[in-house]
Amino acid sequence: MKKHFSTTIKTGARFLIAACVPGSALAVDFVFVPRIGGGIVNYNINWDADALLADGQREKTKVFDLSDTMPFGMIGGTLAVEDWYLDLQYKGSDIGTDHNQTRHAFGGTRYKNRFDLNDVNVTIGYRITDNLQAFAGWMNRKTNIQQTGGTENNDYSFKSDGWFLGGSYGWFVGNGRLSAKAAYVRLEGDVDIKYDFGGSIYKLSASDSVSDGYSLGVNWMQPITDRLSYSLSLDGYHYNFNNFNMRHQGERTGTRQDVEETAYTFQAALVYVF
Repeated sequence: MKKHFSTTIKTGARFLIAACVPGSALAVDFVFVPRIGGGIVNYNINWDADALLADGQREKTKVFDLSDTMPFGMIGGTLAVEDWYLDLQYKGSDIGTDHNQTRHAFGGTRYKNRFDLNDVNVTIGYRITDNLQAFAGWMNRKTNIQQTGGTENNDYSFKSDGWFLGGSYGWFVGNGRLSAKAAYVRLEGDVDIKYDFGGSIYKLSASDSVSDGYSLGVNWMQPITDRLSYSLSLDGYHYNFNNFNMRHQGERTGTRQDVEETAYTFQAALVYVF
């Protein structure tokens, strides 16, 4: 049976018309494609600090190096008009844990760490050819970390937001589609820390670090029925934020902190064409 795959978008909103409705001439100029899914994310956050000593030298310490593999949920939707599309997506993870981490700056106390991830993406894209697309957008990400050990109960909040610019290329294989994407990402980071030393509270914050990072991904999409399809995707990203100048009550403390994030995700989703 002949299939017409004359129009596509990043995750396949226009492609889904062709993939899900064999023989369609794609006369539709307006489609809405919601999706829901989930998967697992292998996440690592490495947090370092260096303090200015009395002799003018700096001493670097490991705040923590946390990693875990966590399930997450996703909901999103794509609105496509001719060759343009607008995509919205939210992801939220379950709680991850990493035990027996040592923060040397506080005498080798061992901590229990619990953390979760949340992110929102807004993407605008354009179909250049039947296979090639360009996209740009904005993302907002947040990692919450709760740390307990001894008499301490500490909260770390790491937020970043910024823009990205990238492209994707797809190949039709049978009645499915395989695509690959890459994006350059520029994010601004914010750090808020609350140390609770047995009831004695000490707060730090900073918002002056920028990361130039990247994200990469591959996706497979295939129809199940005339309107319903499934997608499988693998994605990864790496962001590195250097030299947060920490402040306490608005004044610089002389301490600088670095945050490095790496994540790999596998996601499965159901996609429906209206």
